[in-house]
Amino acid sequence: MTDTHEPQDPTGDSRIQRVPDAILKTLNTFDAHTRRKQTCLACGYVGIMGIEDELHPWWLSWWCIALVTVFGSLFMGAGLVIGGILIGLRFFGEFDTLVLVCPNCEEAYEQD
Repeated sequence: MTDTHEPQDPTGDSRIQRVPDAILKTLNTFDAHTRRKQTCLACGYVGIMGIEDELHPWWLSWWCIALVTVFGSLFMGAGLVIGGILIGLRFFGEFDTLVLVCPNCEEAYEQD
């Protein structure tokens, strides 16, 4: 009788590797994970990592967008358009940096 917790391959190939429970436990503490495998330079772990934080450039921070929008609309008249463009760049642009954490050694890395 096979254990139901073990991954099964319909072709009978035994190359499927189970992720250790300690790593799964650490990965479950994160709200988001990487989609591709990453390599930890500290311990050599290769696999998905947890995403701890997203860092945005200062010009895409909420306070900067608010200042540009308010002062731009008062003095230039185009502040709402510029503020809208900045909000669009914040959500749809790829200017953010991810802080990744290795589930094996818990070392944090910044990835552009």
